[in-house]
Amino acid sequence: MLHYRAKAGRITRLGDEQLPIGLLPQATYISHTVQVQANDLLLIATDGILDAENRDGEAFGLTRLEDLLLKYREAPLPDIADRLHEALSDV
Repeated sequence: MLHYRAKAGRITRLGDEQLPIGLLPQATYISHTVQVQANDLLLIATDGILDAENRDGEAFGLTRLEDLLLKYREAPLPDIADRLHEALSDV
């Protein structure tokens, strides 16, 4: 999950290395609280986005996703989704 903090103009990566939810019935998970302010954005991505590869075997990756979010941070949410879809089509 990425948290774009509008006031700071930067992205924070949220999350911990944990097992996927439901993988093991007795697993213990860590939770966090995040303060979200006006104009902040939260972007949740699956490995299907991050691991999408281009013809050269290069993954889309987290850095490219962050760059896209920064570039379109002021766009309406449907436009951000469209830009992400276009970027993935180009991979």
